Amino acid sequence: MILHEVFGTSTYKDEGVFIAGGAGVTPFISIFKQLEKLNQIGNNKLILANKSKADIILEAYFSKILGGNFINILSDEIIPNYSHTVEFQGNFCLNILMVKNKCSIYVVPNL
Repeated sequence: MILHEVFGTSTYKDEGVFIAGGAGVTPFISIFKQLEKLNQIGNNKLILANKSKADIILEAYFSKILGGNFINILSDEIIPNYSHTVEFQGNFCLNILMVKNKCSIYVVPNL
């Protein structure tokens, strides 16, 4: 699956971990919608960082299709069932390694 967006091309190769902050999730929306259409969500994970719960883009959609594989990190709020930046730093590598020994990691850089 190859998707084009303003800052280049996002290519989906296989199950992996998608990491983005705020609006950086935008290129991944098309990927997840296509995977949902093909019934191929699999064990993909989305780690999304935002300042507050109100800033989370498509929270209900991602929660529905990814369930527990949708991980939110909030920097400016501490809310039950949401990771906070300080708490998350220690678990970051653990969450990545829990996917598979080999997986793709998709990151949108902070532009």
